[in-house]
Amino acid sequence: MRLFRPFIFFCVLMTTVASFAASREETHAFKSATKVFADHIFYLAEGDFGAFAEKFPASEHRSEAILFQARARYQQTNYAGTIDVLTKELAQAGALLDQYHFWIAESHFAAGDYMPAAKSYRELLSSLQQSPLRLQAAYNEALSFSKLKDWPRVTELLGKTDGAFQVASKSQPESDFTVNGNLLLGEALAAKGELSQAESVLTNLGQRHLNSLNQWRREFLSTRIFLAQSRLDGALQNSTNLMQLASSVGDRTVVGESIGLQAEIFERLNRLPEAVECYEKTLGEGFSTEMRRRSLSRSIELTLQQGKIGEAIRKLKSFIEQNLRDPAVDIALLSLGELQLKEYFNRSEGTTNNSTALVTQTNLLQEAMINFVAIQTNFPQSEFLGKVSLDVGWCLWIQGQTDEAEKSFGEAAKVLPVSGDKAIAIFKRADCQFKRKDYTSAAANYDILIQNFGSIEPVKSVLLDQALYQSVRAGIALTNQPMSEQAAKKILDLYPNSFFADRSLLLFGQGLNRQGKPSEARTAFAQFVTRFPNSTLRPEAELAIARTYVQEKEWSKAIKHLETWESKFTNHVLIADAEFSRAVAYAQSGEATNALVLLTNIVARFPSNNLAARAESWIGDYYFNAEEYPKAEAHYQEVLKHNPTQELSDQAYLMAGRSAFERQGYEEARKSYFEPLINNTNTSSTVLAEAFFALGDTIFARFL
Repeated sequence: MRLFRPFIFFCVLMTTVASFAASREETHAFKSATKVFADHIFYLAEGDFGAFAEKFPASEHRSEAILFQARARYQQTNYAGTIDVLTKELAQAGALLDQYHFWIAESHFAAGDYMPAAKSYRELLSSLQQSPLRLQAAYNEALSFSKLKDWPRVTELLGKTDGAFQVASKSQPESDFTVNGNLLLGEALAAKGELSQAESVLTNLGQRHLNSLNQWRREFLSTRIFLAQSRLDGALQNSTNLMQLASSVGDRTVVGESIGLQAEIFERLNRLPEAVECYEKTLGEGFSTEMRRRSLSRSIELTLQQGKIGEAIRKLKSFIEQNLRDPAVDIALLSLGELQLKEYFNRSEGTTNNSTALVTQTNLLQEAMINFVAIQTNFPQSEFLGKVSLDVGWCLWIQGQTDEAEKSFGEAAKVLPVSGDKAIAIFKRADCQFKRKDYTSAAANYDILIQNFGSIEPVKSVLLDQALYQSVRAGIALTNQPMSEQAAKKILDLYPNSFFADRSLLLFGQGLNRQGKPSEARTAFAQFVTRFPNSTLRPEAELAIARTYVQEKEWSKAIKHLETWESKFTNHVLIADAEFSRAVAYAQSGEATNALVLLTNIVARFPSNNLAARAESWIGDYYFNAEEYPKAEAHYQEVLKHNPTQELSDQAYLMAGRSAFERQGYEEARKSYFEPLINNTNTSSTVLAEAFFALGDTIFARFL
């Protein structure tokens, strides 16, 4: 036993020495890695902390080492790596759990993944009530949603009195995060149109000490609110102070945003030369490429609004010549090319066989093409490549190079975001396919446009009816009756008031009629009837045939076809449309009495039809021209009972007033018609001018 005890003592001593040595090695390794991190040698720090965590798995500093390793990855923009290492070690984070969540969130944010970032900030706020990072996390969560333009969520997070931000900010009222959060709240409220609430937030901020940047942010938002409220003089005055604050900040982006806002104010004041001058201040060096592109685009647009096309072209050419290697040159080349292309189309509308004019047109098209190709060649990463491909497609289409145009339109359709331009690219690609008689592919692309772009302006108002028209044509070419019927039915659904929408479900001849080719359109409608004799759309097709004679002003033929149609389809839903068309034909052919009978019948039989108001207006005109002013006035009053359009309502008021004037009812004309027209903010400018003159005549006539 005496021999055994010294042996035990010796073993314990050796263990203690080994433990002490290991402890010294661990401490040295951690301090060394920390110093490397502090010296910003992040790639070495990442490796050192990773090695530390692996070598000393039981160390009390392990979770801290993992955090340092993750932050070293973050500093190297390895955001995925940061998220990966912290997520795997969350269960061992211990007292650093809030920082693990925080840096996971920061990494998502820096990578532009704002929804996961917001979720990670929320996890910190939900599980760690005492974390010193709560205020920053609450602000950053809202900031993430602001990047997603989710302004209702931003206002909820920052404005809720018992929310994490408001609670945390009460104990730290002077914190930058508190100030920035309130500024962001004001911006979100303004974005939602809650301008008075946004002003209140700014007023409260006015009681705090703000650094120069935040003073500028407050003044910038205040100026934008003034602009949104159309308080233009106040906005302009504010912008002067804003410019001074921007100078004190010393940031070119801040200066540029201030100049841009002042330019916008000048635009609203219709002081376009001053707006252009402002925008051109940010075309020089030191401003971001994005800002320079935006400023150049606006300055050119405003120059064009002043009718200075030549000046706009000179400015673009000058900018290109002076900034050949500048990244912003792509927008200059694009704008110049599109101006030349637009000028080509303008000249085409009034072109003659004059050889000089034709050469000028050809040169414009070639110059436009050169500018577009220059972007594709010199700026392969340009954000405008989709738009360029669309414009190149147009140039090739004009020159009859259909196959090449199809490829270019197809490339544009791939690259462009969901927009009117993307819809045009899809449409023109389908046109190219249709032209080479690939009707199946063409129909598929027209359908993509119809199904996915119908709610986008100007697609809805300009392009969709043409796509439906082409779908009808493609359906007929493929002898696909359901396709043609479906497209035609959509015309009534989407365009109930247009010529072809409320009178025909066949859009086949729409384009031809718009080009003034009713005979060819009539052939198209007849072709539909021949191919689909049992279609439920046949009555509409035959009515459209009659309509083509109206378009050609062949009044006797139109009347004959309309009478035949009405006898065949007595109870059809479009009987009122047919009778109205026949009335117009009677009126145009000099048979005003027959027209009057038909229109009176329409009003009596179809009082809820939208044509009743137009019929009453025509009847009013009939009696006005016949100098039966009391009857005319009565019928103009009836127009207003049939839910007329604003245009028809304005005309009815005006003509009722003139009828009252002619029967010497000056007081009624003034009070019941002319003054209400003048006081109605919705009255069109043309009718408003006439109403002022009529009121003047009425006042003058009372004293004769």
